[in-house]
Amino acid sequence: MAAFAALRTWRPTLREQRLLWLLAGVAIAAWALSGFSAMQSANAAHSEATDRLSQGRQQFARLSDSRVLAASKQQSGQLNALTMQDPTVQLSEMRMREELTELAARARLSNVLIEDAPSGADEAEVSAKTPDFVVLVMTLEADFEWSAFVRLLGELEQFYRGYLIDGVEVRSDGEKRRLRVALRILHQNGEAGR
Repeated sequence: MAAFAALRTWRPTLREQRLLWLLAGVAIAAWALSGFSAMQSANAAHSEATDRLSQGRQQFARLSDSRVLAASKQQSGQLNALTMQDPTVQLSEMRMREELTELAARARLSNVLIEDAPSGADEAEVSAKTPDFVVLVMTLEADFEWSAFVRLLGELEQFYRGYLIDGVEVRSDGEKRRLRVALRILHQNGEAGR
């Protein structure tokens, strides 16, 4: 209590008054500086939030655009046509064999033989680069006739699945000429892209 009594009776000197005014000025400057710093932080956060909002609106506009949706749907359909999405590679190989047999029957090819093509380095390279896909290659071999070959090309073009022709070879096998067509398609592993 004596300290409070001493404060009530204290009369600062001129030097002490100046120091008190200086201390008050430093306190006000520190308060103003912290307020300015808080205002700058708030402005930066507002600017960042505004940028994120703008980007979100642009992305929403792009995704809501019917042309973009249609293009995305078309690309998805094209990818589905160029891939087999069976649970395993073996099922895709069996389906590929069945579909090639169906195409050969539609083209009226005779003495059809469908074989697995030996996998080359380029297929392994593609599979290593894109682990979600495996390249399936099979060869369709049959007696060669121009009309049947043209029908096969037409059937391949109109078929719902997009088989890629890897190579065509016509060779003489004694009296008969044999057509050999290598076809490839991608098998999509797992749940990628689904």
